[in-house]
Amino acid sequence: RYGTVTGVQTCALPISAERESLDARRTGLRENTALQHELQGRINRSEGRLESLKALQQASQDSQKGRQWLESNGLEAAPRLVEKLEVEQGWEAATETVLGFWLDSVMVDDTQALSGSLAQLSAADNDDVTLTLLSSGSTGVAGTPGSLAEKATAPDVIIEQLNQVRVAESLEAAFALVAGSDSGISAITQDGHWVGSGWIRVSGDRSGQAGMLARKQEIRELQDEISALQEQWKELDQANQAERDALSAAENGIATLQQQVNELHRDSAALDSRLQAGQSRIEELDSRQKQVAEESANLQRRQAEDRDKIKEARAALSSLLDEMAETEKERSALDDQRQSLLEQIGRAHV
Repeated sequence: RYGTVTGVQTCALPISAERESLDARRTGLRENTALQHELQGRINRSEGRLESLKALQQASQDSQKGRQWLESNGLEAAPRLVEKLEVEQGWEAATETVLGFWLDSVMVDDTQALSGSLAQLSAADNDDVTLTLLSSGSTGVAGTPGSLAEKATAPDVIIEQLNQVRVAESLEAAFALVAGSDSGISAITQDGHWVGSGWIRVSGDRSGQAGMLARKQEIRELQDEISALQEQWKELDQANQAERDALSAAENGIATLQQQVNELHRDSAALDSRLQAGQSRIEELDSRQKQVAEESANLQRRQAEDRDKIKEARAALSSLLDEMAETEKERSALDDQRQSLLEQIGRAHV
Protein backbone atom coordinates (compact mmCIF):
# COMPACT_ATOMS: atom_id res chain seq x y z
CA ARG A 1 0.00 0.00 0.00
CA TYR A 2 2.70 2.54 0.94
CA GLY A 3 4.73 1.70 -2.16
CA THR A 4 1.74 2.28 -4.43
CA VAL A 5 0.87 5.60 -2.80
CA THR A 6 4.49 6.69 -3.08
CA GLY A 7 4.52 5.72 -6.76
CA VAL A 8 1.37 7.73 -7.46
CA GLN A 9 2.79 10.77 -5.67
CA THR A 10 6.13 10.37 -7.47
CA CYS A 11 4.40 10.54 -10.85
CA ALA A 12 1.78 13.11 -9.90
CA LEU A 13 4.29 15.72 -8.68
CA PRO A 14 6.32 15.84 -11.96
CA ILE A 15 3.09 15.97 -13.97
CA SER A 16 1.88 19.01 -12.05
CA ALA A 17 5.24 20.75 -12.45
CA GLU A 18 5.43 19.83 -16.14
CA ARG A 19 1.93 21.15 -16.78
CA GLU A 20 2.81 24.47 -15.16
CA SER A 21 5.96 24.61 -17.24
CA LEU A 22 4.02 23.76 -20.40
CA ASP A 23 1.48 26.50 -19.70
CA ALA A 24 4.30 29.03 -19.39
CA ARG A 25 5.94 27.73 -22.57
CA ARG A 26 2.64 27.84 -24.47
CA THR A 27 2.23 31.45 -23.39
CA GLY A 28 5.75 32.21 -24.60
CA LEU A 29 5.03 30.44 -27.89
CA ARG A 30 1.85 32.44 -28.40
CA GLU A 31 3.76 35.66 -27.74
CA ASN A 32 6.53 34.65 -30.16
CA THR A 33 3.94 33.64 -32.77
CA ALA A 34 2.28 37.04 -32.40
CA LEU A 35 5.73 38.64 -32.77
CA GLN A 36 6.30 36.54 -35.88
CA HIS A 37 2.99 37.77 -37.34
CA GLU A 38 3.98 41.32 -36.49
CA LEU A 39 7.32 40.81 -38.26
CA GLN A 40 5.50 39.41 -41.29
CA GLY A 41 3.26 42.48 -41.32
CA ARG A 42 6.30 44.75 -41.22
CA ILE A 43 7.90 42.73 -44.01
CA ASN A 44 4.74 42.98 -46.12
CA ARG A 45 4.48 46.74 -45.55
CA SER A 46 8.18 47.25 -46.35
CA GLU A 47 7.90 45.09 -49.47
CA GLY A 48 4.87 47.07 -50.56
CA ARG A 49 6.77 50.31 -50.06
CA LEU A 50 9.78 48.85 -51.88
CA GLU A 51 7.67 47.85 -54.89
CA SER A 52 6.12 51.31 -54.99
CA LEU A 53 9.55 52.95 -54.95
CA LYS A 54 10.82 50.58 -57.64
CA ALA A 55 7.78 51.38 -59.74
CA LEU A 56 8.44 55.11 -59.35
CA GLN A 57 12.09 54.57 -60.20
CA GLN A 58 11.18 52.51 -63.22
CA ALA A 59 8.54 55.03 -64.37
CA SER A 60 11.19 57.71 -64.71
CA GLN A 61 13.30 55.58 -67.03
CA ASP A 62 13.19 54.93 -70.76
CA SER A 63 10.19 54.88 -73.03
CA GLN A 64 8.77 51.56 -74.18
CA LYS A 65 10.59 51.68 -77.53
CA GLY A 66 13.79 52.61 -75.76
CA ARG A 67 13.43 49.52 -73.55
CA GLN A 68 12.76 47.40 -76.62
CA TRP A 69 15.97 48.70 -78.21
CA LEU A 70 17.91 47.85 -75.05
CA GLU A 71 16.51 44.31 -75.06
CA SER A 72 17.36 43.84 -78.73
CA ASN A 73 20.96 44.86 -77.98
CA GLY A 74 21.30 42.73 -74.84
CA LEU A 75 21.32 45.75 -72.55
CA GLU A 76 18.06 45.18 -70.66
CA ALA A 77 20.02 44.28 -67.51
CA ALA A 78 22.60 47.07 -67.88
CA PRO A 79 22.84 49.25 -64.76
CA ARG A 80 21.63 52.84 -64.62
CA LEU A 81 23.75 55.75 -63.44
CA VAL A 82 21.46 56.25 -60.45
CA GLU A 83 22.31 52.69 -59.35
CA LYS A 84 26.06 53.25 -59.53
CA LEU A 85 26.23 56.84 -58.35
CA GLU A 86 27.28 57.38 -54.75
CA VAL A 87 26.68 60.82 -53.25
CA GLU A 88 27.71 62.26 -49.91
CA GLN A 89 24.77 62.52 -47.58
CA GLY A 90 23.04 65.88 -47.79
CA TRP A 91 24.12 66.57 -51.38
CA GLU A 92 21.57 64.36 -53.11
CA ALA A 93 19.28 67.26 -54.09
CA ALA A 94 22.13 69.29 -55.57
CA THR A 95 23.47 66.31 -57.51
CA GLU A 96 20.04 65.47 -58.91
CA THR A 97 19.52 69.07 -59.96
CA VAL A 98 22.79 69.09 -61.93
CA LEU A 99 22.61 65.63 -63.48
CA GLY A 100 18.89 65.63 -64.25
CA PHE A 101 18.11 63.16 -67.06
CA TRP A 102 21.64 61.69 -66.83
CA LEU A 103 20.49 59.78 -63.75
CA ASP A 104 18.44 57.54 -66.09
CA SER A 105 21.42 56.86 -68.32
CA VAL A 106 22.19 53.28 -69.26
CA MET A 107 25.77 52.37 -68.42
CA VAL A 108 27.62 50.77 -71.39
CA ASP A 109 31.22 49.92 -72.06
CA ASP A 110 31.46 51.71 -75.44
CA THR A 111 28.85 54.19 -76.63
CA GLN A 112 30.51 54.54 -80.05
CA ALA A 113 30.13 50.83 -80.76
CA LEU A 114 26.35 51.29 -80.53
CA SER A 115 26.23 54.29 -82.86
CA GLY A 116 24.97 52.29 -85.86
CA SER A 117 22.10 50.75 -83.97
CA LEU A 118 21.25 54.09 -82.38
CA ALA A 119 21.24 55.77 -85.82
CA GLN A 120 18.67 53.24 -87.05
CA LEU A 121 16.55 53.86 -83.96
CA SER A 122 16.62 57.64 -84.43
CA ALA A 123 16.00 57.36 -88.17
CA ALA A 124 12.86 55.32 -87.68
CA ASP A 125 9.48 56.84 -86.92
CA ASN A 126 10.06 56.85 -83.17
CA ASP A 127 8.97 60.23 -81.92
CA ASP A 128 8.41 58.81 -78.42
CA VAL A 129 11.90 57.37 -78.02
CA THR A 130 13.75 58.46 -74.88
CA LEU A 131 17.11 56.82 -74.33
CA THR A 132 20.40 57.97 -72.84
CA LEU A 133 23.62 55.96 -72.91
CA LEU A 134 26.62 56.72 -70.74
CA SER A 135 30.14 55.33 -70.80
CA SER A 136 30.87 53.36 -67.65
CA GLY A 137 34.60 53.93 -67.97
CA SER A 138 36.37 54.99 -64.79
CA THR A 139 40.07 55.71 -65.04
CA GLY A 140 40.33 57.66 -61.85
CA VAL A 141 39.48 61.20 -62.91
CA ALA A 142 39.91 63.26 -59.77
CA GLY A 143 37.32 65.64 -58.44
CA THR A 144 38.32 69.30 -58.47
CA PRO A 145 38.64 70.72 -54.95
CA GLY A 146 35.52 72.68 -54.05
CA SER A 147 33.47 71.08 -56.82
CA LEU A 148 30.40 68.88 -56.64
CA ALA A 149 32.55 66.05 -57.98
CA GLU A 150 34.16 65.81 -54.54
CA LYS A 151 30.75 64.84 -53.16
CA ALA A 152 30.20 61.97 -55.61
CA THR A 153 31.65 58.69 -56.84
CA ALA A 154 30.79 58.17 -60.52
CA PRO A 155 32.17 57.30 -63.98
CA ASP A 156 34.72 59.66 -65.48
CA VAL A 157 32.26 61.43 -67.75
CA ILE A 158 30.07 62.39 -64.80
CA ILE A 159 33.02 63.45 -62.65
CA GLU A 160 34.12 65.74 -65.50
CA GLN A 161 30.66 67.34 -65.57
CA LEU A 162 30.53 67.75 -61.81
CA ASN A 163 34.02 69.29 -61.81
CA GLN A 164 32.45 72.28 -63.57
CA VAL A 165 30.04 72.85 -60.67
CA ARG A 166 31.32 74.49 -57.51
CA VAL A 167 29.60 73.98 -54.18
CA ALA A 168 28.44 77.03 -52.22
CA GLU A 169 27.10 77.51 -48.71
CA SER A 170 24.47 80.02 -49.84
CA LEU A 171 22.90 81.55 -52.92
CA GLU A 172 24.95 84.71 -52.44
CA ALA A 173 28.14 82.65 -52.23
CA ALA A 174 27.15 80.82 -55.41
CA PHE A 175 26.80 84.11 -57.32
CA ALA A 176 30.19 85.21 -56.02
CA LEU A 177 31.85 81.97 -57.12
CA VAL A 178 30.42 82.23 -60.64
CA ALA A 179 31.40 85.88 -60.97
CA GLY A 180 35.02 85.13 -60.17
CA SER A 181 35.35 81.94 -62.25
CA ASP A 182 36.05 81.01 -65.85
CA SER A 183 33.30 80.62 -68.41
CA GLY A 184 31.33 77.45 -68.09
CA ILE A 185 31.70 77.27 -64.32
CA SER A 186 28.54 77.15 -62.25
CA ALA A 187 27.84 76.86 -58.55
CA ILE A 188 25.16 75.09 -56.52
CA THR A 189 23.96 75.13 -52.93
CA GLN A 190 23.25 72.06 -50.87
CA ASP A 191 19.49 72.50 -51.29
CA GLY A 192 19.78 72.61 -55.10
CA HIS A 193 19.92 76.33 -56.03
CA TRP A 194 22.07 76.26 -59.21
CA VAL A 195 23.70 79.45 -60.52
CA GLY A 196 25.59 80.02 -63.78
CA SER A 197 26.83 82.97 -65.77
CA GLY A 198 23.63 84.81 -66.60
CA TRP A 199 21.22 82.15 -65.33
CA ILE A 200 19.88 80.53 -62.12
CA ARG A 201 17.81 77.49 -61.55
CA VAL A 202 15.82 77.06 -58.36
CA SER A 203 14.67 73.46 -58.46
CA GLY A 204 11.99 72.93 -55.83
CA ASP A 205 10.31 70.18 -57.85
CA ARG A 206 12.92 68.34 -59.90
CA SER A 207 10.33 66.93 -62.32
CA GLY A 208 11.15 63.53 -63.76
CA GLN A 209 14.27 63.04 -61.73
CA ALA A 210 12.78 64.30 -58.47
CA GLY A 211 14.07 62.23 -55.55
CA MET A 212 15.74 59.48 -57.60
CA LEU A 213 18.81 59.36 -55.37
CA ALA A 214 16.68 59.61 -52.26
CA ARG A 215 14.49 56.78 -53.59
CA LYS A 216 17.59 54.78 -54.40
CA GLN A 217 18.85 55.23 -50.83
CA GLU A 218 15.44 54.37 -49.41
CA ILE A 219 15.29 51.31 -51.67
CA ARG A 220 18.67 50.17 -50.31
CA GLU A 221 17.60 50.80 -46.75
CA LEU A 222 14.31 48.96 -47.32
CA GLN A 223 16.13 46.03 -48.92
CA ASP A 224 18.49 45.85 -45.94
CA GLU A 225 15.58 46.21 -43.54
CA ILE A 226 13.55 43.53 -45.31
CA SER A 227 16.56 41.21 -45.35
CA ALA A 228 17.09 41.74 -41.61
CA LEU A 229 13.38 41.30 -40.87
CA GLN A 230 13.24 38.15 -42.97
CA GLU A 231 16.26 36.78 -41.11
CA GLN A 232 14.58 37.59 -37.78
CA TRP A 233 11.36 35.99 -39.02
CA LYS A 234 13.26 32.90 -40.16
CA GLU A 235 15.09 32.56 -36.83
CA LEU A 236 11.86 33.11 -34.92
CA ASP A 237 10.03 30.62 -37.13
CA GLN A 238 12.71 28.00 -36.54
CA ALA A 239 12.63 28.70 -32.79
CA ASN A 240 8.82 28.52 -32.73
CA GLN A 241 8.81 25.28 -34.71
CA ALA A 242 11.44 23.79 -32.40
CA GLU A 243 9.34 24.88 -29.42
CA ARG A 244 6.22 23.33 -30.98
CA ASP A 245 8.09 20.05 -31.45
CA ALA A 246 9.41 20.24 -27.88
CA LEU A 247 5.93 20.97 -26.53
CA SER A 248 4.52 18.05 -28.49
CA ALA A 249 7.19 15.75 -27.05
CA ALA A 250 6.57 17.10 -23.56
CA GLU A 251 2.81 16.63 -23.94
CA ASN A 252 3.42 13.04 -25.05
CA GLY A 253 5.64 12.55 -22.00
CA ILE A 254 2.94 13.95 -19.73
CA ALA A 255 0.36 11.69 -21.37
CA THR A 256 2.62 8.70 -20.66
CA LEU A 257 3.08 9.79 -17.05
CA GLN A 258 -0.67 10.33 -16.72
CA GLN A 259 -1.27 6.83 -18.03
CA GLN A 260 1.14 5.49 -15.43
CA VAL A 261 -0.64 7.48 -12.73
CA ASN A 262 -3.99 6.09 -13.87
CA GLU A 263 -2.60 2.55 -13.75
CA LEU A 264 -1.20 3.21 -10.28
CA HIS A 265 -4.57 4.57 -9.19
CA ARG A 266 -6.23 1.39 -10.42
CA ASP A 267 -3.63 -0.72 -8.62
CA SER A 268 -4.10 1.39 -5.51
CA ALA A 269 -7.88 0.96 -5.69
CA ALA A 270 -7.46 -2.82 -6.03
CA LEU A 271 -5.09 -2.87 -3.06
CA ASP A 272 -7.51 -0.71 -1.08
CA SER A 273 -10.25 -3.25 -1.76
CA ARG A 274 -8.04 -6.13 -0.72
CA LEU A 275 -6.89 -4.20 2.33
CA GLN A 276 -10.45 -3.43 3.31
CA ALA A 277 -11.38 -7.10 2.96
CA GLY A 278 -8.34 -8.10 5.03
CA GLN A 279 -9.16 -5.48 7.63
CA SER A 280 -12.71 -6.80 7.86
CA ARG A 281 -11.37 -10.33 8.28
CA ILE A 282 -8.97 -9.13 10.97
CA GLU A 283 -11.79 -7.38 12.78
CA GLU A 284 -13.89 -10.53 12.50
CA LEU A 285 -11.08 -12.69 13.86
CA ASP A 286 -10.40 -10.16 16.59
CA SER A 287 -14.05 -10.25 17.58
CA ARG A 288 -14.01 -14.04 17.54
CA GLN A 289 -10.82 -14.06 19.59
CA LYS A 290 -12.42 -11.80 22.15
CA GLN A 291 -15.47 -14.08 22.21
CA VAL A 292 -13.31 -17.18 22.64
CA ALA A 293 -11.32 -15.44 25.38
CA GLU A 294 -14.55 -14.49 27.12
CA GLU A 295 -15.90 -18.03 26.82
CA SER A 296 -12.58 -19.42 28.07
CA ALA A 297 -12.71 -17.09 31.04
CA ASN A 298 -16.25 -18.18 31.77
CA LEU A 299 -15.24 -21.82 31.55
CA GLN A 300 -12.28 -21.24 33.83
CA ARG A 301 -14.55 -19.46 36.26
CA ARG A 302 -17.06 -22.31 36.14
CA GLN A 303 -14.27 -24.85 36.54
CA ALA A 304 -13.06 -23.00 39.61
CA GLU A 305 -16.59 -22.96 40.99
CA ASP A 306 -17.02 -26.65 40.20
CA ARG A 307 -13.73 -27.44 41.92
CA ASP A 308 -14.92 -25.55 44.99
CA LYS A 309 -18.23 -27.44 44.91
CA ILE A 310 -16.40 -30.75 44.52
CA LYS A 311 -14.22 -29.91 47.47
CA GLU A 312 -17.32 -29.03 49.49
CA ALA A 313 -19.06 -32.22 48.36
CA ARG A 314 -16.04 -34.31 49.22
CA ALA A 315 -15.86 -32.64 52.62
CA ALA A 316 -19.58 -33.30 53.17
CA LEU A 317 -19.18 -36.88 52.00
CA SER A 318 -16.26 -37.41 54.35
CA SER A 319 -18.29 -35.99 57.23
CA LEU A 320 -21.26 -38.15 56.27
CA LEU A 321 -19.08 -41.25 56.14
CA ASP A 322 -17.74 -40.40 59.54
CA GLU A 323 -21.27 -39.97 60.82
CA MET A 324 -22.27 -43.26 59.19
CA ALA A 325 -19.36 -45.01 60.90
CA GLU A 326 -20.42 -43.62 64.28
CA THR A 327 -24.01 -44.52 63.57
CA GLU A 328 -22.94 -48.01 62.59
CA LYS A 329 -21.12 -48.29 65.87
CA GLU A 330 -24.16 -47.07 67.76
CA ARG A 331 -26.38 -49.45 65.78
CA SER A 332 -24.08 -52.36 66.62
CA ALA A 333 -24.17 -51.38 70.24
CA LEU A 334 -27.95 -51.15 70.17
CA ASP A 335 -28.13 -54.48 68.42
CA ASP A 336 -26.05 -55.97 71.22
CA GLN A 337 -28.32 -54.36 73.82
CA ARG A 338 -31.41 -55.59 72.01
CA GLN A 339 -30.05 -59.09 71.83
CA SER A 340 -29.20 -58.97 75.46
CA LEU A 341 -32.69 -57.77 76.32
CA LEU A 342 -34.26 -60.42 74.19
CA GLU A 343 -32.27 -63.03 75.94
CA GLN A 344 -33.29 -61.57 79.27
CA ILE A 345 -36.92 -61.59 78.23
CA GLY A 346 -36.58 -65.20 77.06
CA ARG A 347 -35.23 -66.23 80.29
CA ALA A 348 -37.85 -64.41 82.12
CA HIS A 349 -40.57 -66.29 80.31
CA VAL A 350 -39.01 -69.53 81.13
